[in-house]
This record gives sequence, C-alpha cells and structure tokens, in this order.
Amino acid sequence: MPKEVYPAVHGLKFPSIIFKMLARLKDVLLVFLLLALFLAACAVILELSFRILGVSRGMDKQNYYSSLASWEADNVKHVSSPMDDFQIAHPLFGHVGNPRLDTNNYGFRSDTSYPPHRRSPKDILVGVFGGSMARQAGEAIGKELEKSSQLAQARACGYTFTAVNFADRGMKQPQQLQVFLHFLDSFDLSVNLDGHEDATSDPGRNFPVEFSPRTSQLYFLDPARLDRLNRILRIRKWQALLVKAGQHSILGKSDFYFAAFRTWNGMLEAKRLALLEELEQLSPPIIPNQSWQLRSTELVAAWEKYVRIQHLVARQKGKPDFFFIQPSQYNKGGKILSEEETH
Repeated sequence: MPKEVYPAVHGLKFPSIIFKMLARLKDVLLVFLLLALFLAACAVILELSFRILGVSRGMDKQNYYSSLASWEADNVKHVSSPMDDFQIAHPLFGHVGNPRLDTNNYGFRSDTSYPPHRRSPKDILVGVFGGSMARQAGEAIGKELEKSSQLAQARACGYTFTAVNFADRGMKQPQQLQVFLHFLDSFDLSVNLDGHEDATSDPGRNFPVEFSPRTSQLYFLDPARLDRLNRILRIRKWQALLVKAGQHSILGKSDFYFAAFRTWNGMLEAKRLALLEELEQLSPPIIPNQSWQLRSTELVAAWEKYVRIQHLVARQKGKPDFFFIQPSQYNKGGKILSEEETH
C-alpha cells in the first residue's frame, strides 16, 4: 500500500506543524489561566483587606459614583477637543452653549428654538436669567409655575405660564444684560437668580472685570494654552471613565476599587488643578499688585451696576422683574445649599 504523501513546509510534514502550534497554544493558554487565577486571588485578598479596614464604611458608593457621573458627563459629553467644547464664543453674550450638543439654536438649554413663541395668546412667558444655578433651576421654576396654588385662579381663567431659559454656565454681568436686551420682546416678566459665582466670576486679572469668565479659554487659544486645555480635557475623560467603571454592578460594590478610585481620581484632579494654574500663569496680570480683596470688590461693583441697569430697562418697558441672590455657600456664615438645591 503506497504511503500517503503530505505537502511539506520547510522540510516538515503539515500535520507536524499543526501539532506543534497546538502544543504551544496550550502552553500559552495555561500561562494566561494561571496569571488570571493569581490576579483573581490577589483581588479577593485586597477586597477582603479593604473591607476589614472599612475604607467605605457608612458611604453609599453607588450614590457617590452617580453624583460624580452626571457632573463628569456634563463636562466631557461629545467633546473631542477644546475647540469643540460644550461652550462657544458669542459676539454679544460672551459665550453660549454649543448648539451642536444639548442646546437650541441660540446655545441655551431648551427644547424649542429661539426667539420663543407663545403657545396661545394667554401664554405668559417667564424669562429665567443667571448662571449655572439659574440654568439648573429653570426646569424647576417651570414645574412650579404649572402647579403653584397662587396661580390657580389665573390658570382657571385660561392663562398658562411657560419658563424660558436664558441662563448658561459662567454667565454673569454684563453678559446677562446683553442677553436680557436681545430677548427683551420675547418674554413678559423675568426672574434673575444669581449666586456667589455669578457676582464674583473673574475672567482673569489680565482682563477687565466686565469680560466673560470664558475669555481666556474661547478667545485666546495660543498653542501653549491649547496644549494645557487638551491635557485638561484628557484628564476629564479619564475621570469620567473611572466614574463609569465605578457604576458597574461589580466594581461599584468593591471597597478595593473605591479606595483605588479615590486615589487615582485625586491624582488626576491634582494634575488638572496644576494645569489650570499653569494656564493662569501663561497670561501675567496687567495689575500684578492688585489684591484679591480689591479685585473682588471691583467684580461685585460691576455686577451691581449692570443689575441696576437691567432693572431700569425692565421698569421702563413695563416688564416685572424679580431678583434673587443665593448667599455664598463657601464663606463662613454663608448659606449651605440644601439637597434639593444641589440637584
């Protein structure tokens, strides 16, 4: 009986090559399996150790990750570079939200395009102005207008009340005044909610106090600044990734990951703050000897000046305006934000 002939590769018969490859693959898989078992054992030991130490005792880890997740997502959502950030420069308003993201055609968070339109002749439009706090409160104000018992009689007569958001993160005076003037004919009355940041946000001591707080980020993107902003953005994305991992059903319950997360996130946050400091130093202040106390006095004075102008314009136009100030939660004796206000 003639011998079966197999094609040869480099002098070896074909079945021999397959057997040798399978033998090597088995060895590789065995090494990976042993390594995986070793890492799993280490993870179990570390997890037990951190649970004995009680590093997260008394803390709701899931709630901790969830609270960070919404904030991180808001900062890196759909962002690929500082030039494609969640805010863009605006010739009148200083800056607005990026219309390509979760804002309308004017860059404000709203489900409808601006200028706003009445749903009916009896629809009362309430303009909401301010910074990030007013932006967050806008939706709550709208719901309150719909259910407030004080407006029950007006609703019974067919009137409706619609809150229109004209607030954005980092918005302050006189940018808020510019928004107010531009949309003056688009609302019936206004609610202005200003917080500590809205009155004292500093565009940088190398700029006048009237400039937008986003001036250096949106109007002066030289290569050095752009490099720092890109690095800050990468850190933000890593932080968001760590938070997302913490929301996983397994990692979210782990004390070991919780301790590691706080360490890694702390290191990233320290680096981010250092880069922000470098950004500040890249533009030396025009008035290097000006104290923060004097600068903050000028910021508050500018805020008060333009708030008064806004009020005078509203009164001249016969449009009721209401101003509310959130006391500082940062200074001693200031008002701490309640859980409802925080969210």
